[in-house]
Amino acid sequence: MKYLVILFFSITGLALAEPTDANALPTKLQGIVSELFQALQEENIEKSMSLFHPDSPNRAATQKSYETAFPSTQISYELKNFSYIGKDEKFAVARFTQSIGILELNGKKVTDPRRARLEIMMLFRPSGDSWKIWKSIEIERLPPQ
Repeated sequence: MKYLVILFFSITGLALAEPTDANALPTKLQGIVSELFQALQEENIEKSMSLFHPDSPNRAATQKSYETAFPSTQISYELKNFSYIGKDEKFAVARFTQSIGILELNGKKVTDPRRARLEIMMLFRPSGDSWKIWKSIEIERLPPQ
């Protein structure tokens, strides 16, 4: 896993750097992810998309996936193990575990809502005075719980 992180930074050109206030940016980024999960739980596409950078390369595909999934699926989201990795003048990076449970599918309750767990690396980029989601990368699928 250490080599995957090193490769990630090599490809993106990001440097590991601490923000001026060591807790301000990590707390802000974790808040953005929590806000995204809350908006997704509420199936609020407008709120979800407001958290993405307007120039994000995945913006249109992300919105389309939400529009497709929301009418037929009720999903619960949980954020675990959030880690701030670093930032440079253009991007900030965090890594976390995303736990997902399908509660309802095509109008039917799921009787055994096993939770899928994904390791995610997320890039954030400033937009005006705030940070927005630029792109996320699934690093690994973990065994369900």
